[in-house]
Amino acid sequence: MRRIGKTSLLYTGLKLLGYSWIVIDCGVFEEKMYISRADMLKVFEESLNKAVRRHRGLVGFLRNVEEVSIHGLTLRLKTSSREPLLYRILESLNQYAEERRTRIVIAFDEAQK
Repeated sequence: MRRIGKTSLLYTGLKLLGYSWIVIDCGVFEEKMYISRADMLKVFEESLNKAVRRHRGLVGFLRNVEEVSIHGLTLRLKTSSREPLLYRILESLNQYAEERRTRIVIAFDEAQK
C-alpha cells in the first residue's frame, strides 16, 4: 500500500471534518529499529508547531504546560523533563476543544508497524 495517496486522503478527510487537527508524521521512524522518547517528542513538537500556525488559539492553552516554552508561534518541548508531558499537552488540547465545543483529531500518518 505504498504511494497510493493515503496521506492526501488523510488530509482531505481532516479538512472536510471541520475540526482542529494534528497529524503526526511517523514516516521519519521508518528506518529506525527503536524510537526513543526524545525522537517521539521531537516529531510531536513539529506537529504541534504546524497545528499552532493553523489554530493560533492553541498557543494560550499550551502556555499552561510547564514543559512547553513558546516564542511567538513556535513552541519547544523540554525533553529533559520526566513529568507526564504528553498527558499535560493532551489535557490542554482537550480544554481548547471543550471551550470551543468542538473536537481535536490527532492522526498518525505512515505508522506502519
